[in-house]
Amino acid sequence: MTIGLSLSTLNNPFFVTLRDGAMKAAKESGDDLVVVDAQNDTSKQISGIEDLIQKKVNVILINPTDSDAIVTAVQATNKANIPVITIDRAANGGQVVSHIASDNVKGGQMAGDYILKAIGGKGNIVELQGIAGTSAARDRGKASIMP
Repeated sequence: MTIGLSLSTLNNPFFVTLRDGAMKAAKESGDDLVVVDAQNDTSKQISGIEDLIQKKVNVILINPTDSDAIVTAVQATNKANIPVITIDRAANGGQVVSHIASDNVKGGQMAGDYILKAIGGKGNIVELQGIAGTSAARDRGKASIMP
C-alpha cells in the first residue's frame, strides 16, 4: 500500500512528530509513505495533493492549511476514488472517511483555565489564534473561561 501524507508544515514540532510516527508505522507494516510539506501555503498543499493523486496512492491523509480552501483538493481526491482522512484540522467539504483530532475546544478551555489559575484569577488574557482558517484555531477559540 502507498499512503500519501500532506502536512500543513514541517516547521512545527507537532507535525514533525506526526510525520516521524507515520514513517515508523509505514515501515513496520511494509507500506510506502509519501510525505508532502505545504509550508503553510494552501496552493502548495493543493499541488502536493494533486501529485499524490497522480501517483495513485491508496489513501491520502491531510492536515489542512485552511479548512475551506482544501475542499477542492478533497473533492479531487474523492473523484479519483482515493479515501481521505483528515488529521488535526478538518476539511469543510468533500467526503472524508475519518477525522483524527484532539478536542480543541476542550484544549482551549484547559489552557485558559490554567492561565487564569496561574495569574490568580485577576488580569487580562489574550488569545493568540494560530493560523487563520484552520479548524483547530477556530475550535480552541470557542472555549470560554470564567473566574
